Amino acid sequence: MFLSDLQVILERDPAARNWLEVLFCYPGLQTIWLHRFAHA
Repeated sequence: MFLSDLQVILERDPAARNWLEVLFCYPGLQTIWLHRFAHA
């Protein structure tokens, strides 16, 4: 699930250059992951 989130962002956002940038610079992604973790 987490890898598919990264893949979707890399496919749809032309400004996203690599997975590290997405991982550290996209607060929306971090929020979604924390929400999923908290409600598991």
